[in-house]
Amino acid sequence: MLVMPILNTSKDGTTRIYNVEVKLKTATKVKENTKLKGYEEADVIVNGSSFKKSIFNTKNQENNVVVNFIRNSNYRSDKKDFLITTRHNSYSNLYDLYSVEMPPKKVTAGLDNLYGKAIIDIQKKIPDIRRGRYVVLSELGIDDHITDERLTKLKDVVNLAKNDEEFEYLVLANNLGDLKSTLDFIKIFDFKIIDESIILESQVTDLIGLLENTYTRESRNLSSYYEIARSNKESYRRISKLSKIICGKPINLIHREEKEKVFVKTQDTMGKNNDQRAA
Repeated sequence: MLVMPILNTSKDGTTRIYNVEVKLKTATKVKENTKLKGYEEADVIVNGSSFKKSIFNTKNQENNVVVNFIRNSNYRSDKKDFLITTRHNSYSNLYDLYSVEMPPKKVTAGLDNLYGKAIIDIQKKIPDIRRGRYVVLSELGIDDHITDERLTKLKDVVNLAKNDEEFEYLVLANNLGDLKSTLDFIKIFDFKIIDESIILESQVTDLIGLLENTYTRESRNLSSYYEIARSNKESYRRISKLSKIICGKPINLIHREEKEKVFVKTQDTMGKNNDQRAA
C-alpha cells in the first residue's frame, strides 16, 4: 500500500495528519485466484511481453524502469491497457490479475516514479498481508517546477488568452506545458483517506517532544513521518493553486471512501412493484 501522510486543518482550527492511500484509478481487478500460461506471479505483461523476462528487469532498478518497459513494449500499438499479476498469498500459488490503462506521456521522472511505485505496489500485493510505503510529493519534482514564479506567469497567460487555442499556444511559448501536464497526470491517481489512521497533530508533536532526547529509531522515524506530512501539505497547496489557475477551482483529490448504496425493499416498494407488474 502506498500511503501519503498529509497535514490538514479543519474549519474548527484543529490540525490532523491524514494518512491517504494512493493508487491508480485505472487499475481494475479482472480475475481472482488464477494463473496465466507462460507467465509468473508479480509480473507486468504488455502485448504479450513479460517484464520479468525482459532486459528491463535488473537488480537495484529504479521504480520508473517498469514504466519505461510499459511504454517501450507498447510502441506503435493502439492497445490501451496492460496486465499485472500480483504475488501469491501465503497459502496458495495462485494470484489476482489486474487490467490497467496505459500511462500518459512522460512529464517528469518524479511523476513516472510515482506511477512505477503504484504498479509495483499492485505486483507485490498479497491479500492477507498489508505493508505500507510513504509517498512524498516533493520527491516527484513538484516543488521544483511548480514554483510561485511559474504560477504567476501561468496566471498572466490565462488572463491574456482569448480562447483555448491561444491559451495552448501561450503555454507552450512560455515553456509552461509541463504545468498543465502535471495536473492531468496527478488526476489518474486515487487519494483515499484511511479513516482509522487519522491522528491529531498535537499528539504527534507531543510524542516527538517526549522522545527527542532518546536518540532512538522510533524517535527518528516519528520525526521523519511528521516532516513528510508537513512537506506533502505544502506540495498539495502548490498543486491546488495550479488547478485554481487553470480550472478556476482548487483541486479536490483527497476523499473518503464512498459508502455503497444499498436498496432495501420495503413493504411499500414491494407493493408498488407488484402493482406495476400487474399493470
